[in-house]
Parts: sequence; structure tokens; C-alpha cells
Amino acid sequence: MNQAAMVGIRAPSDGRATLTVATRLWFLVMLIGQWAFLYYLAGFYVRSIVTGHPEEWNLNHMLPRGYVAADPHWDLYLGVHVMLAAVIAFGGTLQMIPWIRAHAPGFHRWNGRVFMLTALGGGLTGLWMLWMRGADLGGGTVGNISLTLDSLLIVVFGAIAWARVREGRIEAHRRWALRLFMVANGVWFLRIEVFGWYLLTGGIGLGENLTGPAGLCFGFASYLLPLALLQLYLRARDGGSYGARITAAALVSLSTAYICVGTFGLTMAQLPLLPHF
Repeated sequence: MNQAAMVGIRAPSDGRATLTVATRLWFLVMLIGQWAFLYYLAGFYVRSIVTGHPEEWNLNHMLPRGYVAADPHWDLYLGVHVMLAAVIAFGGTLQMIPWIRAHAPGFHRWNGRVFMLTALGGGLTGLWMLWMRGADLGGGTVGNISLTLDSLLIVVFGAIAWARVREGRIEAHRRWALRLFMVANGVWFLRIEVFGWYLLTGGIGLGENLTGPAGLCFGFASYLLPLALLQLYLRARDGGSYGARITAAALVSLSTAYICVGTFGLTMAQLPLLPHF
């Protein structure tokens, strides 16, 4: 028996439990926010498609370019892009649930294939709308560059995740799938960051159409910041010291609080566009 145990002193925790709790809370908040976004996509965009009234898209004044009666190709790509975003919001979060991986491996595999294909499709349709059709999604030229980088990362991470699972390297596959999840949800993270910033600061530096310094930074931070947070978590979880795990847990908790604020702001902005029962 060591000396600490002999005198009744409990050995200090290695920080794993703290990091695990912080990460699970982050995921729970992310899940709620993602599915609230899914409800908005289904209740506004998908409903208008199913009912044959895509012109209702123009009720969303936050949309840079909505329904254009004289441009059916644009309307088709926008509709497909939104439908893919809905699949990503639903299927992507299901991939992150350990219970599903353990108890429904067949569903996990097929849902993962669908998620990777829809993420790839969403990235490619986004690039087409951006560079081939001149859609201004915010931030001007710098914003277009940030969205292009995000789309390229979706393609690269998806290809690597697929290759790793084909090689049977499951742990490496999960890491790259997590990275894919972060970049595939870049547009959602952008909304969360912008609306959270607006509630906390009144929109300082956002500028018109996200062309201000804060708006331009959020364009890149929408996927680079989640990637950095994920990398910090993985390093702390797998080989970090007690201090590294506590620091990671604190930063994850701070991110969770910000997501709560941003989700509230985004939800309040979306409510007027949803049907009232």
C-alpha cells in the first residue's frame, strides 16, 4: 500500500472523467441545436418544396439568393443543397452516438455511407452555387475563399475516413469521421457563431453581409475552430496530463456555453419562418 493510501489521502484524478462529462454535455447541446436546425429546414424549406411553393424561400431575408422563377437550375441546386443539409443535420449526429455504434452496427455503417455521400454532395453543390452561379453567401471574396476551403476539407476528410474504414483501421476512421463531422457542419457553426456574437456584443465587427472583421474571421473559424477543439480533445484524452485534460474540459465547456447562446439566437430568428399550429 502506498503512503498516500496509508494516511487516507485519495490519489488525484487524472482528469478523464471531467473531460468525458464536458464532452458529453457538448454533444448533447450540439444534438439539440442540430435537430432544432433540422426542424427549421424541414418546416420551412422542405415543406415549401413538398407543397409546391418554393417561392416561399424568399420570405427568408437572411438568404442571399432565394427562389428565382426564371432560373430553374438555380432553384433545383438550392433545393438539393438544403435537402442534403437536412440529411447531414440528422444523420451526422446519429453517427456520433456510441450506443448506436455498439448496438446497431449495420445501421451505423449505412448511415455513415449516406452521411459521407451527402456531405460530399453538399460541398460540391455549394461550390457550384458559389463559383459557377455567383451566389454571395456572405463575406465577399474572402467569404467565398473560406467556404471553398471548407468544401475542399469535406472532400479530403471524407475520402480519408472512407479509406481508413476500408483498410480496417477503425480508430483512425473514427478520428477522420469526427473531423468530417466538424467541417460538414461548418455552415451551421457559422450561424451559431454569428448569432451568438450578435447576442453577446450587439454584432460588433460583423459588418454588412459579414464583410466586417468579425464576420470574415467567423467564416474561417466556423470549421477551423471546431477542428482545433476536436484535436485538443483527442490529444488530451489519449495522452495528455491532468492539466491538459482539465484545460481541454474547460475549453469544451466554454464552447458549450457559446453554442447555447448561439442556438437560442438562431432559433429565435428562425421561428417566424416556421408554420404555426
